[in-house]
Amino acid sequence: MENYISKKVLSSLQRQCSRRECCSSDIYKKALKALDGDAAKAAAILESLKADKYVDDLRYASAYIREKSAISGWGMTKISYMLAAKGIDRAVISEASKDADPAASSRKLEAVLRNKYKSLSDDPAARLKLLRFALGRGARGRRESNVGGVMDYCSEIRDFIDANVKGAVFGEELGFALFSSGAMPGTVIIAEPVDALTLEMAEQQSHRLSLLLSGLEGKKAVIVPEDVWRSRPEMTRRRILAHLGRFRSVFARKTVVKRVDRTMSSAFLSACHTYGDASARYRYGLFLGDEMVACASFSSPRTWNRPEGPHRSAEWVRYASLPDVRVVGGMGKLLKHFIEETGPDDVMSYADLEWTDGDVYRKLGFREESLRPPVRFAIDPATYIRKPLSGIVSGEVPRADSPCLYHVNLGSAKYRLDIP
Repeated sequence: MENYISKKVLSSLQRQCSRRECCSSDIYKKALKALDGDAAKAAAILESLKADKYVDDLRYASAYIREKSAISGWGMTKISYMLAAKGIDRAVISEASKDADPAASSRKLEAVLRNKYKSLSDDPAARLKLLRFALGRGARGRRESNVGGVMDYCSEIRDFIDANVKGAVFGEELGFALFSSGAMPGTVIIAEPVDALTLEMAEQQSHRLSLLLSGLEGKKAVIVPEDVWRSRPEMTRRRILAHLGRFRSVFARKTVVKRVDRTMSSAFLSACHTYGDASARYRYGLFLGDEMVACASFSSPRTWNRPEGPHRSAEWVRYASLPDVRVVGGMGKLLKHFIEETGPDDVMSYADLEWTDGDVYRKLGFREESLRPPVRFAIDPATYIRKPLSGIVSGEVPRADSPCLYHVNLGSAKYRLDIP
């Protein structure tokens, strides 16, 4: 009787496998159920089906990949995950993926995303929702989840540079787009997409960026995060062109330092500094005729009681020039004016490691004192305005389903200038 039941189950499964491809785990589960949990007999039936080629995981995976990529529009990330969940060995998945048609898969995925995007056209969070939808379909990053250039930041910045800089050189490494020009061969512009849906993804990207920078010794790297590109478009574009050689040189010896009020300096810094204005006591403008070409702000010197006596320390809060202007000697002239006017014992400042390696401070005589850890930001996908997570709801991290993207910068370096 037991042999009769086993043969009946075997025959039934043979018919199923003849009609469509089945994987080992699915067949084993069906056999186990039909045999009332007899694991030994279920395993024997599975081995029999494998020996007679009714079941072949490589054949099943190949068919699954072709169907899900070309017909359903899934990306390989999701396909691989689903196959692994069925117990398919990763080596088998890798071998089967060779049968995939990337072009057909991309066309189908793009069609699906286009339809999805139409339904989100009036939604201010459309970019975020489309990205989540694309990643859920298994798209392996921004390029696969791009719809007609809607989201592809790297393509946008490349088109901009290509249209404005002759002989620009493009490259890609570790998932980042790199740009340079013959006019400034020692400078590399790095486009950093902001599309992380979780803090973990943002931290992984920050780590990859650090690895990339470690391989660019001898070159000046300028990182352009996508949120800055989108929220401060005019400033960022002019700054990129300046770093690639398209800038106007102004010599500080031809300029005049003047005290400026908060209204004037705030307007200038808001337009020309990545982080806008900040609280400061002393504000100076560098003028070429009637044009303010640079601005700097400093705190009031603060007195510290030390064993050797009182010590007055001030902070250099902000410095910015017009984005397309290089003021040769401008930082030094403004710093010297502040020191002569206030007489501090030292001046300290922070260098944002996304925009500078601190060389400008070292040339002015500053020494690196310490490093500040990277800052984690939540970014509004509609406005691309970033806010430090430490300042959101008393430091609480937003929920995983909250409508925001995440970014982790590279931190900053603290510099100090001791004044004899």
